[in-house]
Amino acid sequence: MRLIRLLKEDIAREAADWVSNDIITTVQAEKICEQYGVEAFFASKETALALEEDLRDGGVAVLMIADDDRARLKNVIAMPSDGD
Repeated sequence: MRLIRLLKEDIAREAADWVSNDIITTVQAEKICEQYGVEAFFASKETALALEEDLRDGGVAVLMIADDDRARLKNVIAMPSDGD
């Protein structure tokens, strides 16, 4: 089981790198992860830090309910700062 978990983590990281390098879209990466039962979609360190910075002043998580009735993160939208 540990090997399977490690493979799923590798798939998620590769998919995130492909998105970061504009090889595939986020939707395509989500489909790849869904196909292989990956429940987490990892962003590259640079992408994660940029997202964290964008979300510092707030944001909205867009969720979807998958066919297996589990909630999945579809997107994160940063809210514009009001200049404070």
